[in-house]
Amino acid sequence: MSAAPGPIHLLLPTHQRANLLRRCLDSLDQMAAELTDCTLHVIENGSRVAEELTAGYAPRLPVRYHHFPAGNKSLALNATLELLPADAFLIFLDDDVAVRPGTVTAFRKAAAEFGPGHFFGGVLHPDYEVAPEPAVVPYLPPSARLVDHSGGKDLRVLTSFTYFMGACWACFARDLRAAGNFSGEFGPGASSGARGQETDAQQRLRELGGISVFVRRAAVDHHVTARMVTADYASDRIFHASIYKGRAAPGVVHTLGMLTKLVYSSLLLFLQPGHPGHRYRIAKAAGYFRGLSQRG
Repeated sequence: MSAAPGPIHLLLPTHQRANLLRRCLDSLDQMAAELTDCTLHVIENGSRVAEELTAGYAPRLPVRYHHFPAGNKSLALNATLELLPADAFLIFLDDDVAVRPGTVTAFRKAAAEFGPGHFFGGVLHPDYEVAPEPAVVPYLPPSARLVDHSGGKDLRVLTSFTYFMGACWACFARDLRAAGNFSGEFGPGASSGARGQETDAQQRLRELGGISVFVRRAAVDHHVTARMVTADYASDRIFHASIYKGRAAPGVVHTLGMLTKLVYSSLLLFLQPGHPGHRYRIAKAAGYFRGLSQRG
């Protein structure tokens, strides 16, 4: 058993989504007893609509509000991380989730058991406005589906790299700093258009020897709008997600595979113009080649 983790800080970035932020803060308010020795940071970037809302929770939650004019999620997170001690334990949330009771406690216990050199992920439950059509489900991004890597275990050490959803993961500040924190080239607001700032950070944690641990009792409910279960959304998300692969980790074999899929799926789309799979694969290849064009 490792020593108890250092001070616990919850980081909650937000941008122009006051109603969803209220839902998230309400969920944390319901589990306020878990936060008695924690600090919650509401980190608004670009927009400035959350300050008064956040202040309304100050009598009940240990919350601090931060505003950063630049609309870049990664840079706003980095600026807040600079204010925190090196021995901090960090829990990352998003403004479009409701946090389930027990989540902070579960991450805290996992951190105490495994210690620095490990990072942690939790379960993402979709909270649908409208149930997705069966034909579209295979192409939806993980953020619009159930993500549970527990394998039926409360704590599961993963031997190969598995991406933990940015809306529910945790790590030690000293480990994240050693890995370079978040890259401003990825994530909402990045000029590249690429998503994947958490994937990028977690990959660098792994490269430094970090071990990933899945925590089944840490969980959030992710708000999934009606648009987020459409073929248009699935194609848009895979396009932006694939920019990261082309920009950060291209390979000759993968490039040839993407080219083949692009040509093949373009021909099939002509024959089946409404098929979500053909559009998805075209968007995936297009995003990859956009990222590839941005290198160097």
